[in-house]
Amino acid sequence: QLQMIVLESEAPARQFWNRCGFFYPQDCRYYQPSLDFDRESNTPIFEAVPEMLMLKWADGLPAKSTIDRDLLLAVVRALFDRWYIPKSGSPEFITGMTDFVNNHIYADFEKSVTVQDVPLIAPPIEA
Repeated sequence: QLQMIVLESEAPARQFWNRCGFFYPQDCRYYQPSLDFDRESNTPIFEAVPEMLMLKWADGLPAKSTIDRDLLLAVVRALFDRWYIPKSGSPEFITGMTDFVNNHIYADFEKSVTVQDVPLIAPPIEA
């Protein structure tokens, strides 16, 4: 069941997305994994990029001010599984990249989510 819409935002677009009803989980460190990997060495070609994860409830109701930690982690896990875990290549390559994304990028995000009810707030205004 669709519960929310999720996006990764760069700094210039954050205020726009917030005006569209998107908020970010306070104090969560989110990095966008590399989309390109070296298939011989099983390593990402680019470094992970810090972005702001932004969420919007899909039910059309007024924005809830928090998100449950377990739901937030499930959302990010699904995002990574869908967009960043390779679906083609050798079994070793897929396993290596899955381990990399899960044990580094996702694990860092998970460590940053330190409360059960994570506040959803407007992004800070960048100067």
